[in-house]
Amino acid sequence: MADMKRQDDELWARLIHDYGDPLIRFAHSYVHDLDTAQDIVQEVLIRGYRQQQKYPHKPFHAGWLYRVARNLAIDVLRKRQREKPVADLPARLLARESDMTLVTDVEETLRQLTARERDTLWLFYYQEWSITAIAQHHHTTDAVIKGRLYRARKHFLRLWKEEPDESPGTFQ
Repeated sequence: MADMKRQDDELWARLIHDYGDPLIRFAHSYVHDLDTAQDIVQEVLIRGYRQQQKYPHKPFHAGWLYRVARNLAIDVLRKRQREKPVADLPARLLARESDMTLVTDVEETLRQLTARERDTLWLFYYQEWSITAIAQHHHTTDAVIKGRLYRARKHFLRLWKEEPDESPGTFQ
């Protein structure tokens, strides 16, 4: 019995030593709050500990911990979005009626973008994710996301400058 407790203590210590700080940095890159990142990592390490106890003969994969951390961070971000008070809503959503035309025009222009362009712009500007967080979310590199942002902005501006009276597909 004492031997099992010692093994459990060693497993817990190894998880914290090997993955604690890197996972906190990883979670922090998503949630931008150290306390929340630490809470996420605590939950990830508990799940990793339980997983290793449940399947002691299976090799342990660090990638699994990072996937769990990413999923928990996204859950936190979604929860924040749902609980966001009216005072924290972007000014564009609280605009007076006269400003609603601009909001409608922006939304219409966004709908004309590809799903990938829309997603990248949404995560960067509305969710305020870092380029690194977007890259991790899409399983790609920062350079790829920078390129996507550049092309999405360029496409948005090209569509935005389009004259409403012009025939479709022509640009100024």
